[in-house]
Amino acid sequence: MDKSVLNPILILAIAAITIGCLIGIFRKQKEGFGPFTLKIYGLTLVIGVGAIMTLAEVEQDRFTAFMGILIAIAGYLFGIENKNGQGNKPSGDKP
Repeated sequence: MDKSVLNPILILAIAAITIGCLIGIFRKQKEGFGPFTLKIYGLTLVIGVGAIMTLAEVEQDRFTAFMGILIAIAGYLFGIENKNGQGNKPSGDKP
């Protein structure tokens, strides 16, 4: 297949998978919207949008800037802490 035909198909497939994952997360979600749920939703969106941007034909400087923003968002999401003050530390570790 030609690259001009394959890229839109792959982009639509990745978008459909990302939306399907978000719907699946929403259905599995119990009550409330806590820090863990925010991490899961955010990281799913960051991964999906990053994959779509990788396939989209974007200029290199714009792509680099956009990926930098996505990485900053992912770093923020990984840094969110629980109410107990425990971030991503395993529960057995002592501070």
